[in-house]
Amino acid sequence: MSDRPPPVAKKAGVSLGAIVTLVVAFLVLCVGMYYADTLRGVLFLRPWSKAGPIGAIRAYAKALEANDEAALDAVGGSVGFQCVFEGGRIVALKSGGAFGSFPPIPVEQATPSSFTPDQDSYYRYTADPPVYTVMLPAKDGGRLSFGMTRVNGKWAIISLNPIGAGKQ
Repeated sequence: MSDRPPPVAKKAGVSLGAIVTLVVAFLVLCVGMYYADTLRGVLFLRPWSKAGPIGAIRAYAKALEANDEAALDAVGGSVGFQCVFEGGRIVALKSGGAFGSFPPIPVEQATPSSFTPDQDSYYRYTADPPVYTVMLPAKDGGRLSFGMTRVNGKWAIISLNPIGAGKQ
């Protein structure tokens, strides 16, 4: 017989790996909650695809050229555009202005000359609503700022603001 004491049973407890896993999960949850609006905005606007917003701006330019008030309202979403007519032609339009009220913009200042967004275009991921601001050159030499978001699965222009050359 041996004079050794019987082996001591290990206490049941939480392993170091489990503690590390819980701490990491807690930190990920905190970060996720802090950036929830941003994450929702990214998923809502899908910044990896520029085709949607540029397609809406092309539809806007085509409707403006065709003098089609109904098509302008469709691309303007719930905000829409208020058109100013002279002699049966649209001569100016006003955005409903989700970012404030702007004066009516003459058609020459409201028509893009190119559909390639410049480096000042940016996404703003807020909860109400997430917005993509597209900056395009205007036919009058200035630039146009289009504030856009998705409404019912389609891109809509919620604000329009001329910047630069022909601005009033």
